Amino acid sequence: MKKLYLLLAAALCVGMHGQAAKSKNPAHRAVSRATVAAPTPLDATDITTTGFTANWAAVPGASLYQVTVFEPITVDQDGTYSVLAEDFSTITKGNMTEPVFVDDWYFPLTDICEMSTPDWYGNVPVLAKGMIGGMLISPYIDLTNNGGRYTVRLGITGYADGMVRVTSSGTTEEKIDCVLPQNGYNLFELTFTNGSHDTYLIFTDYGIQPDPEGLYADKYDFIDDVEFVQDLKAGDTFLRLVQIQETAEDSGVTSYRFDDMDYRNGATHLAYDVQAIKVTYNDPDDPYDYDVDYSPYSTLQHVQLLAGVTDAEADACAHRLYNLQGVEVIGTPAPGIYISRRGNEASKVYIK
Repeated sequence: MKKLYLLLAAALCVGMHGQAAKSKNPAHRAVSRATVAAPTPLDATDITTTGFTANWAAVPGASLYQVTVFEPITVDQDGTYSVLAEDFSTITKGNMTEPVFVDDWYFPLTDICEMSTPDWYGNVPVLAKGMIGGMLISPYIDLTNNGGRYTVRLGITGYADGMVRVTSSGTTEEKIDCVLPQNGYNLFELTFTNGSHDTYLIFTDYGIQPDPEGLYADKYDFIDDVEFVQDLKAGDTFLRLVQIQETAEDSGVTSYRFDDMDYRNGATHLAYDVQAIKVTYNDPDDPYDYDVDYSPYSTLQHVQLLAGVTDAEADACAHRLYNLQGVEVIGTPAPGIYISRRGNEASKVYIK
C-alpha cells in the first residue's frame, strides 16, 4: 500500500529543518488504477462477538491486498461533526527544551506509545510530552462527504515565526503553511477541498526560516492536538477507521481474521473494503526500483458482530460515556456522538 511502498521508495519531500524526508504521495510513483481490477468482497465468516474473517475473490496480477475495517456512523441531523481527533497525550517522553529524537525513517507511533486513534506514523519525529514534531503522517480518513470539503483544527506549540506545512493528499494535493504568530500554543483552522476515501495529511516542521547560520536549529514546533471535522447532512454516513491490514506479498491469501480489534470501541456494526496492489520490480538487484499499481477500492462489505460483549469489554459498575476515539468523557459532554455503556450494554447516543 502507499504507506509501505511509496514511503520506502524515495526521499521526495524536504522538511524537518531542511533534512530530507520521505513522502507517501501516490503522485511521486508510477501509480495506476487501471491495470489491477477492484476486488470483489465476499461475506464475512466465523463471526463472533469480538471479530470476523474478511473474505474476497482473488484479483489476477495482485501481489497483495489491503483490507480496511470501519465503523459506519450515520448522523441523524445536520451539523458539524468530529470525524477524527487526537491529542497525543500518550506521548510521555521529552519536553520542549530537551526533546527526544526517534531515529527511524518511518514507523507507526504505536511502536513508542499507546494511541487513542489508529494508523498514525512518524518520520524521524521529535517527541515532547503530549506533542510530536518533525514529520507526522495522519491515518487514512474517508472524507468524501460534503463534496470532499473538510476542516482541520490544528494546535501547534512552538516558537514565533516557526512554520509547519500541512499537505493534504486526497483527490488532489493541497498545501497550507502555518506560520506561528507567537511563542507557545497556536490554534489554526485549515480548510481543504480534496477529501477522498483515503485522504491523509502530512505535517512537516520547517522551523524558523530563513536560518542560514543555524541559529534556530534547536527550536522545534510540535503538533499538540488535531481534529478533522466535516459539515454533514442528516442521513450522511462517515466511516470511523478501526484497523488496516496488509496481506503478505505474493502469499495469495484471500481472507484475513480480525479479532480483538484495539480500536473497535465497542462497535458491533462494522464494514470492510479491499484494495488490490500490484508491485512490479524493474531490477532484480535493486529492491527499491519498482512500480506500484493500486486497484480501485471494493464496495463496502457490512458485518454485524454477534450480540453480547466479552468480560473484558463489560463494565458492570456504572453508566459511562466515551467519545468516538474510546476516551471516557468526564464532566458535561459537548454536543456530538458518543458511546454510552451501562453494564453489559453499549450503544451510540447523540447529545445536543
